[in-house]
Amino acid sequence: MKGLICIIGRTGNMNIPQGMNTRKLKWEVDLNLGEGKRISRQHAVIVFNFHSQCFDIINISKKYTIKVNGDDLFSGETYVLSSRSIISIGKEVFVFYLPLDC
Repeated sequence: MKGLICIIGRTGNMNIPQGMNTRKLKWEVDLNLGEGKRISRQHAVIVFNFHSQCFDIINISKKYTIKVNGDDLFSGETYVLSSRSIISIGKEVFVFYLPLDC
């Protein structure tokens, strides 16, 4: 993560007919978690919160939860991340590292 916002999700294996306008069919993710069935196209976003001076993760999936340090995070909910927070999305598990704790 190099910026202040990171979108986490999956790419799809979309069969788009040749010549079709794909502008509305594309989505962007900064961290691609593959094609897991329990991972939304845009599942979560990590943002820097200027007020608290920490990073937050927000579940933007309408269907699936996220786990952060074992706690379920439902659609629209936010969790303040600290260094070494464990994030689970679908079957993918990763650790959020910072040089210093918030």
